[in-house]
Amino acid sequence: MEIFIVIIIILLVYIIYILKKKNSTNTTKKVSSDFKNQHNNESFIDDEGNIKNEYIIDPSNEEDRFLRSFMTKLKNERDFGHIMGPFRFKTTEEFDEESNEEDTSVYSNEYDYGTQTNVIPYKKHFLMISIPEGNFLDLRKTLKNLVIDGKEDIKEKKFILNIDAFKLENLSTKWIGAVNINLETSKILVGYFEGKDIETLWQYFEDLLDNKSKIKLRSLEELF
Repeated sequence: MEIFIVIIIILLVYIIYILKKKNSTNTTKKVSSDFKNQHNNESFIDDEGNIKNEYIIDPSNEEDRFLRSFMTKLKNERDFGHIMGPFRFKTTEEFDEESNEEDTSVYSNEYDYGTQTNVIPYKKHFLMISIPEGNFLDLRKTLKNLVIDGKEDIKEKKFILNIDAFKLENLSTKWIGAVNINLETSKILVGYFEGKDIETLWQYFEDLLDNKSKIKLRSLEELF
């Protein structure tokens, strides 16, 4: 009988020990997770709510070429207005040499280091797409539903759809895209999205243009 009681006591002590250990582990995980989230936000985002420059790295030459080809793709396949990017303008000689080619863009295929790295010390990747007044009603509706900061109506107005792309590196490399609507006197933040590489990022953007994107645009804090 005494042996039976001893066994019962040992089992009860063991069960209590397991329960306390489990609760302690869960608490540690929560504290660790909260600290990690706070640390990441503090590390990547500055006091003005922007990505800190020290975490932004230069896109490669191959990634420059991809963005340039994506510009050409948008120009050829969509009836946008002017599309601007971070590339050098063609010289008069280059225009003359390419007068018989299909690409009538004012941009060369070379990144414009002189203009794009003179103020902010990293290679900027961006597209600025002119949306004519009253056109692209489906796109306007999509953007209006996605906007996270700004209530100004864009139903009929002409505007610039501005997409900035940032290549980040910390524990791993990823891309973040920032979508803004630039009006004549104001700027509306639509939101941020991310991709594992430059191809994925711009494919997500093209899906957004076609209202096929399953990616929800979020605030910058939510991405970290």
